[in-house]
Amino acid sequence: MSFISMGSADPGHVGTKAANLARLASLPGVHVPPHFAVAAGAFAAVAASSAPLIRSLAGESADSPRIAELAAAVQDRIQAAELPQGLRADIIGAYQALSRCYGEEDSPVSVRSSATAEDGVRACYAGQ
Repeated sequence: MSFISMGSADPGHVGTKAANLARLASLPGVHVPPHFAVAAGAFAAVAASSAPLIRSLAGESADSPRIAELAAAVQDRIQAAELPQGLRADIIGAYQALSRCYGEEDSPVSVRSSATAEDGVRACYAGQ
């Protein structure tokens, strides 16, 4: 599976907002600026080395004093993780293609991060 989507309408793959952008872009007369999404599977690939720590978090009760310690360890490990080479190359390639759409070598971009289930039909959890 590719970690980069240039227009997936599958919210489970790219999240609701990116899927809705893809749907909008397919409508005649609706202009949606060029964009790409890094698929949810990319996070799983990067976070794989943290799986044992994440499992240990799941085994703790909510009032455990270890929760903060384990959560900080997971965060540190994910922030220090190297992107898998294929993912890094895919992101760079998608960014370069996006920049070319604007006739630039390095186009300024906006980045939005969200979970695939963050925005749904019945609720929106953005920023929480």
